[in-house]
Amino acid sequence: MVTKYGLDQTCGSDCNLPCSSSTSDKEIKQKLNVDGIVLSKNNFYYLNKNIGEINEFDDEIIFQKLKLIYTIFIKFIESTNFRITLGKKFVDEGFVEKIFSLFYSEDCREREQLAKILKRIYSKFISLRIFIKKQINYLIFNFIYEDNLIINQKFIFIKELLEVFNSIVDVFKVPLKMEQKELFIKILLPLHKPINYFNFYSEKLTELVVRYIEMDQSLIHKLILIILKYWPNENSNKQIKFLDEIKIILSKTELEQFQKIIPKLFSQISKCIESNHYKISTNALQLWKEEGKIKYLFKECNNKITPIIFSSLYFCSKNHWNNSVKNLSEDVKNILAERDWKLWNKMIEINSE
Repeated sequence: MVTKYGLDQTCGSDCNLPCSSSTSDKEIKQKLNVDGIVLSKNNFYYLNKNIGEINEFDDEIIFQKLKLIYTIFIKFIESTNFRITLGKKFVDEGFVEKIFSLFYSEDCREREQLAKILKRIYSKFISLRIFIKKQINYLIFNFIYEDNLIINQKFIFIKELLEVFNSIVDVFKVPLKMEQKELFIKILLPLHKPINYFNFYSEKLTELVVRYIEMDQSLIHKLILIILKYWPNENSNKQIKFLDEIKIILSKTELEQFQKIIPKLFSQISKCIESNHYKISTNALQLWKEEGKIKYLFKECNNKITPIIFSSLYFCSKNHWNNSVKNLSEDVKNILAERDWKLWNKMIEINSE
């Protein structure tokens, strides 16, 4: 049991460890061992409890106790007096592996605390970084594989896992190394494939891919191709998520890379414009209402984009069941006509034959 005295002794009044210059190595080692044991004893026990045996009241008590222990541990390794050489005595691969096993907890609050711990460990213990990356790789590959086989609560931790991945990206420098690009290709890109739980982690995934493409624009082409490859034709909600991600990606894309993705990307956007799902159609059409980088890209490449989306746009303006989509289609038609009326009239002639 962790008492207030124990918390005060570990964190101090300002959550700094009481490791003064007069503190002996032996005392520090004892403190490390005690805190390591406390974390292990308390945290690695509850996952084995039968969830049906724990009522809501007990669950809250358990979490508050765990949160206290997690907080102690985080403040401990964040202390300026914390010695990595001594910390390695208990924060090793076995310890980290047990932390990863706790991510299967159904309590999102606990998973958030675990993510914080792993981020601190990744930052402090350089020798454990390769192992942490391997563990993340392993868990995500299992998720991608099993997602197609069964719907269960086993992989609800992907969002928190991506939060840890953020710490990995924090230490990257431009230009990216090959192994850093491989993390993008082997871990982040395949996460666009699963259907189950995608809504839970899509925002965090988008945040990470954007961080990557800001460091290396050459990754945009592969990213867009993967999104198009896994386009969820049977899942409207995921299509909307993909369109949201594409909008953010385009806002970070330079003209040279944008020109490479126009044919395939706008073929898919054209299909979205014609979608019977009004939200999908609306989100696709709204791209032409964007300002900043997207407006610039669309204007610069108008002569390549317009022929691809013309038929779908014209069809929706006349035949879509939703009046809002019809009106928005008319707005986009006017935008394109104003940008290049000769091209627009030419497209009308071609499609009227």
